[in-house]
Amino acid sequence: SLGMVYLEAQSCGLPVVAFAEGGVPEVVADGTSGYLVRPFDCAAFGAAISRLLGDANLRRTMGREASDYVRRRHDLDHNYRVVEAHFRTLTLRSERPVTHFALMRHAETAWTQEKRVHGRKDAPLTAHGYEQAARWGETLKRHRWDHLVASDLGRAKRTAALMNRGLGVPCSIEPRLREQDWGLWSGMCLREVDAAELHAQEQRGWRFRPAGGESRLEVLERAREALMELAGRWPGKRILVVTHEGVIKCLLYRLSHRAFMPDEPPLLELHRLHWVCCGADGLRLHRLNELI
Repeated sequence: SLGMVYLEAQSCGLPVVAFAEGGVPEVVADGTSGYLVRPFDCAAFGAAISRLLGDANLRRTMGREASDYVRRRHDLDHNYRVVEAHFRTLTLRSERPVTHFALMRHAETAWTQEKRVHGRKDAPLTAHGYEQAARWGETLKRHRWDHLVASDLGRAKRTAALMNRGLGVPCSIEPRLREQDWGLWSGMCLREVDAAELHAQEQRGWRFRPAGGESRLEVLERAREALMELAGRWPGKRILVVTHEGVIKCLLYRLSHRAFMPDEPPLLELHRLHWVCCGADGLRLHRLNELI
């Protein structure tokens, strides 16, 4: 069951404590808008309640996050777009031409060199990054492109603009292709993040969520929704997408049936082109790691 009572409580600015079962993880952001505990773990359930009751600042912070979370993820317009995308897929199942997406990461930034987490924050391209983007705009002429789509973050938009000097195709900006929100960890070097907390989050796989940030499942949902809508807008076209490592991994790991666990072998190579098709049956992998 979805659990409307959890959505109603969060929309009123109340943090939620619940068992992680059924549809509850779909409507409660664990550690952000409330706490999820293992089913029937009454001790953990009571501890989570005590934590909230004993910390007024935590209650207020989580309450604000809960209200924002519901507005962001479960408002009428958002749900309408999701349902519309599914209905378009069903109604065009027998006639939709296949749309091809080539996914690539933005060029190098100063933070890339420093191994610093970008998240929603931005950093300028390095001189090498400018050279990369200009070179890619020439090498990718070997393909026919109908459209270029970029995330709305500065590093992706700048990469796309530099590339498009060589490609010369219509360019659009898509906010749903922006990088995962890393919350409080944004702008930090990974070595500065508490090692135990990082390890605990990594063991959660798809439910990985930096403190105050966004889960991988949320990134997957919005990115997949964006590609489905673009495929409906431009059926049968070839679209070059300039986005971010987190977005690319979420899309391709799900299509590869990965658990997103740290002990899985590497799948993607740096600065490669990764192809995804969208046709009557939705998104599917085409090929990975093409040299740019």
